[in-house]
Amino acid sequence: MSVVEWVWSLILVIIGFSVIIFVHELGHFITARMVGVRIDVFALGFGPRLFGINRGGTDFCVRAIPLGGYVKMLGQEDFAVDQEQVAETQHDPASFLAKTPGQRLLVMSGGVVMNVVFAAVAFIIVFMHGWQTIAAVVGVVQPESPAAKAGLLAGDRFVRINGAEVRSFNEVKLAIALSNPGNPVELELERGGKIISMKAIAMQGDATFRHIGVRPAMSLKVADPGLPISGMPALKEGDVILKVDGVVPEVFAQVEDAVTKGLGKPVELTVRRQEGDTPVQVTVYKRAMLMLKLPQATSQSVSGEVPEGSILGLVPRCKFVISPDEELQEGKNKPDPDRVQAGDVIIGVGNILDPTESEIVKYLLGKRGKWASLTVLRGTEQKQVELDVPGQTVEFGYLIGLIGVDEDHLVLAGLTGNTSKTISVPRGARITSCDGQPVQNWLELIECLKLSLGKKVQLGFAHDQIGSLDIPDSTSWQADIDYTADMLSPFMETVIKGKYPHQAIALGIRETWNVIKMVYVTIQRVAIDRSVGARELMGPISIIHTGQKLAERVSDNGIYQLLYYFALISANLAVVNFLPIPIVDGGGAVLILLEKVRGKALSIRAMAVWQAVGLALIIGLFVFVTFNDIRRIVTGY
Repeated sequence: MSVVEWVWSLILVIIGFSVIIFVHELGHFITARMVGVRIDVFALGFGPRLFGINRGGTDFCVRAIPLGGYVKMLGQEDFAVDQEQVAETQHDPASFLAKTPGQRLLVMSGGVVMNVVFAAVAFIIVFMHGWQTIAAVVGVVQPESPAAKAGLLAGDRFVRINGAEVRSFNEVKLAIALSNPGNPVELELERGGKIISMKAIAMQGDATFRHIGVRPAMSLKVADPGLPISGMPALKEGDVILKVDGVVPEVFAQVEDAVTKGLGKPVELTVRRQEGDTPVQVTVYKRAMLMLKLPQATSQSVSGEVPEGSILGLVPRCKFVISPDEELQEGKNKPDPDRVQAGDVIIGVGNILDPTESEIVKYLLGKRGKWASLTVLRGTEQKQVELDVPGQTVEFGYLIGLIGVDEDHLVLAGLTGNTSKTISVPRGARITSCDGQPVQNWLELIECLKLSLGKKVQLGFAHDQIGSLDIPDSTSWQADIDYTADMLSPFMETVIKGKYPHQAIALGIRETWNVIKMVYVTIQRVAIDRSVGARELMGPISIIHTGQKLAERVSDNGIYQLLYYFALISANLAVVNFLPIPIVDGGGAVLILLEKVRGKALSIRAMAVWQAVGLALIIGLFVFVTFNDIRRIVTGY
């Protein structure tokens, strides 16, 4: 993105936030005028006054810092010391202090009401156009989860939860999160054209809301086809999967499951592919990638040796399974032949030939923030390529995610455990046979080893070398061998749209209410139940960063996404601003209610303490969420 585009997206975000703040302050302005309070200042932003106009005794102005705004009324000040200075205004009929508690409460709540109205209107506009969101369809059911125990299956579509209709997966999550912890969640689902009912007991996840253990469905349109099979027709980005092994899938998870169950063997897929203006059906093949589990790998930073993934002590060579180049992953550039690409077999790093996975990772960690040189095998060609290793924040888990098993070449990167004692071959040795039968790749070798439980198998190597391998009686060693489908698809989406204006209005009001409920639930989970970590909270930097990302897509009909986002912010602001916290509107409302109960206002000293505590809370929260925002943006999570 160019500097001009970046600046323009930032301007759009600032304009959006300014509108939200303007609406909030307009609520205070209107209600104050309704009860006869004089408005001295109506400001957008804080700090020095930039420009403005004076009308009817009110200074309508824009200030230097475009984050927030305020309405200054006669007799209403933010700090108790100021209250003492203007105490004489409480008898002025145009003073805020001269109004009844009910009138002052109306003024204090005006901003919140206007934010709710703005959110509802924005949502209504979005639903009149049509809101594209994640479909309420089950994609993956986690094993042993409440959903699995209840009998949910991939492809099930949620219709109602606890009697309330749900249209998107976000509504599904909200309905489950808000359900009564003491009662089972009542589910109505559509399966095969029929409505079925079942119940599930929601559980509390780690640092998440209550859930039943399902993930949303991915669509059947391929976003990333993964690595092709040499010599076979391959998937392409944009293909729509029609059949897998002759069976019509409902969701992408069923395709992944079928490919994974192929255990690395080619699986036939029928896809619809756009060739020019004509859609055609094409038969392609996909296989699962071989994976070897690394003990405790994801939690280590590789300061020392890491246990290697192996097949009974045989350590395969490695390859890059995805492109480390972010721009290449996003499809912005064509592959640079002199840079690392997905599928490259790693045959040399530094002075090490045929390195193991931990050796590759340690080498790359030593090149953080620099260019790393690697020797790779691309097809049949050996090449010297470069990799731009991320800076100091790069972690072991990120690098491990780039690297997988080179299952096509039966070349050893090493031997571990007892196998290193029974087989004496150098690093880089190539296996040619198993139990007297020729083997072409690691998948064929694994099948041979599985058929030889409790036996001693002779392995043949190139250059007439031989070694023996003891196969255990049990199959426990097979647990370290796994397969995964290296293809990606976007979420299955649906469009929520009011066919008629009254339907869009109903949808907008409902969405506003759902967002408000979700904010209250989040506050309860973070501050009271402590079942959700405070790290999940977003601060101003993350809010602006997210808004800017959406603003970048305005030219691609993203204006409605941006409007939806601002509606979310407005509804959030309405809730947060009316919490019983000193300084914000909710804190002022608490003081007014307390005054009504006591028959008199708090003393200047008590108000000073109240406001000091509130100011400390606000500053502390601002510092925390800002630090959290920076961490989230820098680390990516």
